[in-house]
Amino acid sequence: MLLTEVIPFFKTLKEHFEGIQKALTKEIKEMKDIFEELEAEVDQNVVNRKHYEIKRKNILIANDNLIVDSLSKEVFYIATANVF
Repeated sequence: MLLTEVIPFFKTLKEHFEGIQKALTKEIKEMKDIFEELEAEVDQNVVNRKHYEIKRKNILIANDNLIVDSLSKEVFYIATANVF
């Protein structure tokens, strides 16, 4: 009598544990997928930041070139204005 009650109990218990294990495995996989997506977003943000840093440096270089060009034209204008 005891075996007829214990064996079904353990079978049911095993089924519950298997169900819990499957649910946990699914949950862990979903969390892993989310972390991978977040890592990809972080990587993309790093690339974007570097892109904008390069763009900013190029703008600063262009600005410096405009200043040099403007000053050289101003110096040329002053030099030629005083000669004539």
